[in-house]
Amino acid sequence: MYYRFVIKLFLTCWVMSAAFVTAKESIVIASEVWTGYTDVHKDGVYDQMIKKVFDSESFELRFEYVSYADSIMMHKRQLADVVLGVYPQEIDAAIYPSMHMDIDIIVALYRDTEPTFQLTAAQGKRIAWIRNYSYNNYFPALRDFIELDGRDAALKLLQTNKLDVFIDFESEMKTALNNTSLGKGLQTTTIGYLKRYPIFQADQKGRRLEKLWDQKMKELVELEYFRPHFEAQNRQNYPFDKKMLSKLAH
Repeated sequence: MYYRFVIKLFLTCWVMSAAFVTAKESIVIASEVWTGYTDVHKDGVYDQMIKKVFDSESFELRFEYVSYADSIMMHKRQLADVVLGVYPQEIDAAIYPSMHMDIDIIVALYRDTEPTFQLTAAQGKRIAWIRNYSYNNYFPALRDFIELDGRDAALKLLQTNKLDVFIDFESEMKTALNNTSLGKGLQTTTIGYLKRYPIFQADQKGRRLEKLWDQKMKELVELEYFRPHFEAQNRQNYPFDKKMLSKLAH
């Protein structure tokens, strides 16, 4: 009986020890699908950032690819630990890290029969952007606007003269224009630059993840680890170069 008890105790301890060693903390990452940056194959630039920072040996990563508006809703309902691609001070009750993940070139798309678009001439224009992108928070001249659920809708409205200007970030707008014939007769003008961040929940877990993000990203940026990833997307504007950082509004 004694030996059976010892063996049983040993097996119980071994199972508990193995479970403790292999247990991983789950991280839910919510993001819109941005071509080349986030996708269901988890090999986009931002996907690679997350996987490199939050080593899969330590964490179980669960990516949820939804609309941007839905990713923000997941944050508010505490269904996501991390939301990708958020602009500065955009979301209340969220932890922003020191290290950004990208810098967006913000552009205006409009008919090429119109004069060059300027923010100072925005008043009276029919302006739109994707739902929850909130460009009015960063460009005060954009006071009157509508929000759309897709870029195809914006292109159709421009072509049928039901919209004057569509605001978006350059890389995604280029993708949208390359995938349709609706881009004919349209032109773009750069109106500004904005950092993009991952945001975390304002709790103990969020603070731990934010601290790890900043620590690892500083090391990886110093090594220029992600430069080839951005260059693979035909990006000349590497978001951690001093030249690119100097373009940001102060």
